[in-house]
Amino acid sequence: MTNDITAFSELVTAVIVQASIDFVDAHKSGLISQKLSVNSERVNEVLRESYPTRCPLPKWMEPSDVYSCVSFLFESTALEDIIPTSWEVKPDAVRRAVIEAALEGKAMNHFFNFEGTHNSQ
Repeated sequence: MTNDITAFSELVTAVIVQASIDFVDAHKSGLISQKLSVNSERVNEVLRESYPTRCPLPKWMEPSDVYSCVSFLFESTALEDIIPTSWEVKPDAVRRAVIEAALEGKAMNHFFNFEGTHNSQ
């Protein structure tokens, strides 16, 4: 791989993994509904209950992080659009891994390797 392709691949991996981490953490906190959408009422409730605490959401997330990870992973074609064609992993495999991790309460980090992805770590 050229440096540009490697850098792009690593950037895409980081974006996907960060969205996945945010989704799993938001799910654990009850901020994601069973329909894999944002539980807006719960987000607002957490914010109200914690006011004036600086950051009531998990791991320094902001409400926009919760909305964007759900949109990126489940409500738009962004995941299909960003995954390089050279990768063996497909968007649905990423989604299944994220859902499984969320339902099982698994911890995710930037060393998480989706089955079939390139991971240079």
